[in-house]
Amino acid sequence: LFESGTEEAPWGNESVSGSDSVGYFFSSIVGMETVDGLQATRIVGQNVGYSFLTYLLIFICVAFGLEATGRVTYFTMGLPIVLLFIFLIRGCTLDGSGDGIKAYIGEWDMSAIETGGAWSTAVSQIFFSLSVCFGIMTAYGSHMPAN
Repeated sequence: LFESGTEEAPWGNESVSGSDSVGYFFSSIVGMETVDGLQATRIVGQNVGYSFLTYLLIFICVAFGLEATGRVTYFTMGLPIVLLFIFLIRGCTLDGSGDGIKAYIGEWDMSAIETGGAWSTAVSQIFFSLSVCFGIMTAYGSHMPAN
């Protein structure tokens, strides 16, 4: 994450191809540069740190109950929303952003949603998402007062 904005990152250089970026990701970020067979032979410190942070957040949520879970949720849901708006504003101020917005939003192909297949897939995704989250909502609801 932190190396993405540095000068060494290949996506900042226009002369770098896609295969160079993929190579950078697998060798520097994932740590596959010293692979022997299918086993990596080194530990990437940043990956260990991020994994530890994730395990720490999960431990706090489980160990300290709903109050800590609520506080962690405010941060883990609020920060991505704030970052989304920052990236949206930044992206809209770049040169040529109007062309990208027009290509993505401005050209509609209504024939794709006129068939029943698209609607069927959308409804299945909605029911799948609800089924995954329903157990969590029941568990949190059990901690609410009766009234």
